[in-house]
Amino acid sequence: MIAAWRPTRLFPCIAVILGAAAFLLAGCGSGASDPSPPDKHLVEYTVRGRIVQLPAPDRPASQLIVHHEPLPSYMSGGEVVGMGEMQMPFPLKEGLTLDEYEIGQAVTLTFEVRYDPETQIPIMVQASRLEPLPAETILVFETDGAAPASGP
Repeated sequence: MIAAWRPTRLFPCIAVILGAAAFLLAGCGSGASDPSPPDKHLVEYTVRGRIVQLPAPDRPASQLIVHHEPLPSYMSGGEVVGMGEMQMPFPLKEGLTLDEYEIGQAVTLTFEVRYDPETQIPIMVQASRLEPLPAETILVFETDGAAPASGP
């Protein structure tokens, strides 16, 4: 004789399978969630500036140097200390290419700063993104009340 279908045994199994499938599919959504938690010790800053030096392929130690405008939101030691305009060297984040850029070009630079978890002092800085600005962009390099500079 064929055993009668017993819904009381089958339904819990189906519920577990469907629940597991829903949980797994939720992670495969439209990219709305990032599986890794954000790094609270890594901060991005964006500032405008002018390229002073590009890394030279024949000199591995050479870096991107950008003369950037003041950055009032810059933090160090756990507090906002600001950063004045300056020519600053930047190692490049892996994958960042500068093939389309040239010395003297105005850009928007995004750079990452990794802070020591205990002291909140910067321990790593790298350029993560560069975007060209229009050629007629006037950058404001304030040094002791000096007039804005538009040249390199």
